[in-house]
Amino acid sequence: MNSLSETVISNIKKALKENNMSQAELGRRIHAARSTVTHWLDGTNGIRQDKLEEIAKVLHRDISWFFIDENEKHIKQQKLNHNQILLAMSLDSDATKEEVDEAIRYVKYMHAKRLESNEHTGEN
Repeated sequence: MNSLSETVISNIKKALKENNMSQAELGRRIHAARSTVTHWLDGTNGIRQDKLEEIAKVLHRDISWFFIDENEKHIKQQKLNHNQILLAMSLDSDATKEEVDEAIRYVKYMHAKRLESNEHTGEN
């Protein structure tokens, strides 16, 4: 399975292709330099939450879509709410990439458990 950052990068590239959009055009639409987009998509730099939210909007995707590995897309897509995304991405500034990835995986896990519980109890 890919690392979470590889999954996000892969899904952004896929959405760009599906939308017939270049990296340069994405950069223009989200007010980021083409070189910045290139660095995000080659894994050199991380993508800030606010920019990922803009990318999701421009590419007509729910932000949670970017976090789901292609091999897991057959599983019911989990939609993270805004608070869950903020929680996962608002670790202190010296958090390692691995810690951020683990926090996001944990939020997704907890969300899936709640959905599973709701399905069993018939709640929404």
